[in-house]
This record gives sequence, structure tokens and C-alpha cells, in this order.
Amino acid sequence: MTALLFDVDDTLYDQLEPFRLACGQVLGTDFRADYERLFVRSRYYSELVFNQSESGRMTMEDMYVYRLVHAFADLGLHLAPRDALRLQHAYGTYQERIKLLPGMAGILSAAQAEGALLGLLTNGPSVHQRDKIRVLGLGQWIEESHVFISAEIGAAKPDIRAFRKVQEALGLDAGHIYYIGDSFANDVAGAKRAGWKAVWLNRRHHAVPGRDDHPDSRLDAGSGITPDFTAAGAEELAGIVRGILKD
Repeated sequence: MTALLFDVDDTLYDQLEPFRLACGQVLGTDFRADYERLFVRSRYYSELVFNQSESGRMTMEDMYVYRLVHAFADLGLHLAPRDALRLQHAYGTYQERIKLLPGMAGILSAAQAEGALLGLLTNGPSVHQRDKIRVLGLGQWIEESHVFISAEIGAAKPDIRAFRKVQEALGLDAGHIYYIGDSFANDVAGAKRAGWKAVWLNRRHHAVPGRDDHPDSRLDAGSGITPDFTAAGAEELAGIVRGILKD
């Protein structure tokens, strides 16, 4: 059996849109900035302290302030800690309205119809990630037993243990599992090191990690690792999935 495992954040839905809306609400309609670069930098700083926040050594509030204040500073913008928390609160509110990226429902339905095993492997707090899964309506395609969240399984991508735990739970050979995600370091490199096949959904046209402005650049992800497939959007991804399921 072929298994298709998906990342959630910025793979199945667009993380940038709720961030952009939150900035507009908190900072005003006159606020002007490169939202995508701000967002990418905030992800970079979030990754830097992910282990601390996941383990409880850093509070979630402190993590939110850290990633946003530093992201804004990188663009020469000042953001007070109080405003960072307001921005995070607004961001969380807008995440309650997230929708699947256009084309993703069709991909999931087609794969389901072909008999593929569908699952999720996502980093983050249990309640937070399950809220997103609920809002996106992913339960219609993905069984509860095929949902794997880092906080629940005790390991986070790109740690090979996260992928091993999922593989053991599914009872499949590594070569039969395809992982689809947007992060080169967490998703592509993590999956490849576990012996899985990797599909890089590179909607934001990132280079392979190495540049300082890439959210994954701090991670040793690029050396000798190549995704099995790369898609720039859902249309390309649909074609890749069709090809995988035909083989």
C-alpha cells in the first residue's frame, strides 16, 4: 500500500493570509511591509526556539514575542512586546477561518479514491494543531489513527525519530511512504533521512537552504539531499500524486 503523509502548516493551507490580515488589524491599514518576508523571518525565529517551546522551557507567550519582535527588527521595524502579543492573538483568530488551498481537496479525494493511505505529520502543540485540522475538515479524508502531532508522539520533524514513530504505527516499509511538505529542512530532509520519499511543495519558490533569509537556513538540510519530486503549486502536486499512485 502507498501512503501519502502531509504536513499541515503552509502545505494544506496558506499561513501567510491570516498573518497578513492580523498585521492589518493590529497595526492599521496604513502599515506597509513585505508581509511574506516578515512571515518567513518569523518562521525562522520560531524554528530557532521550537525545541524550547515544545519542551516547556520557554513559554508560548515568550516564543510569540521572540519570533515577532526579531522578525520585525530584521526588516528595520520596531514592534513592542505588547503589540507582538496582540498580533499573535489576532493571528490565532484568523487561523479559525483558514481554508484548504485551492486544489487540495481534489488531491485528497482522488488519492482516497485510489486507495492510498492518507495521514498527517505536523509539528506543534496538540490543541493548536488539532484545531487547525478540525477547521480544515481533514477528518473526511484522514483517520484519527493516522494523525501524528509532534507534541503527542514525543518527537518533532526533522528528528528521524518522528518519522520512525509514524512508520511503526502505520506498519509500512519506508519506501512506500511519500511525505508532502513545504519545509525543505523539516519535511524533505527529515523524510529522506528516514528513507521515505519526499515531495517538496515549494509554493514560495525558496532556494535549497543556505541563504540567511530562508526559514530553514539554520538547519543542516541541504547537503546531498534532493526531493524526489518538487511542485510549485497544487496543480503540479496533483499530477505528481497521480503518477505516484499509478506506479
